[in-house]
Amino acid sequence: MEFFNCIAKEHDVKQISAQYFINKYGIGTPTNARRLAKVMIEKELVLETVDKTGVTYQIYDVFFFKVVRT
Repeated sequence: MEFFNCIAKEHDVKQISAQYFINKYGIGTPTNARRLAKVMIEKELVLETVDKTGVTYQIYDVFFFKVVRT
């Protein structure tokens, strides 16, 4: 759930495997970040949105997001 909290704190993450995000939250490696994101997407905890500017990751449940952020 620590990874989930990292996404919640950022509100939305454009580059889940970017060095700044990984270093800021001590996630480990870009591969680890992608693997964690994939699992959370499959469990419908994280929403992956793709548009012309790229991919964005957000907390799927808005209510849960508000609880986690407080």
